[in-house]
Amino acid sequence: MILCFNSWINSTRNGDDSVFSYFHHEIYSVMKKLAAIGIILLLGISCQKNCGCQDWTNRMEELYQHNLEKITIQQGVAGTVSLIEGDCMPVVDQNSCLQYPVERSLHIFSYTTLDDVVQDGPTTFSSIQTDLIGSVGSDKEGFFELALEPGKYSIFIEEQGAYYANSLDGEGGIQPFEVAADSISLVNPELDYAVY
Repeated sequence: MILCFNSWINSTRNGDDSVFSYFHHEIYSVMKKLAAIGIILLLGISCQKNCGCQDWTNRMEELYQHNLEKITIQQGVAGTVSLIEGDCMPVVDQNSCLQYPVERSLHIFSYTTLDDVVQDGPTTFSSIQTDLIGSVGSDKEGFFELALEPGKYSIFIEEQGAYYANSLDGEGGIQPFEVAADSISLVNPELDYAVY
């Protein structure tokens, strides 16, 4: 395109080299910038398509289904880690309440109750006295999986140097789940920082 433009300009010169030279330089400079912007945009679109990235904000049910297809284990735990933030009051605009997948480290302990932890806040714990069974990281779409023996466990999200969990069972068990023989327990831990 730039070469074609140069040919056209050279064929239409009227002999005033100083004016022509100035405008030729300015137009050529603008054309180079436009070409560079076009290349950057094409690369950005190409990278977006190649990485398979999607915006899953407030589309968690779709994401849960999408992540089910990633499971490769035969027995254990799998799921999606997400973060909730914003004003989630029912009367407020729903666009201000956001939930989306996050990358985090997760730690699976043997079944843990409030008696087995040192609690720093309502949902954070600095120390856990039960056995650490395993750890796993979630991917960019929040997906994680970990093979486990049948049994009862508690799952914690590593968050800002502490263990995070925000649900209890009726016996004081923290974010519990159970793995049965030859089955996958689906767990979707949430980091909840929203206002309700």
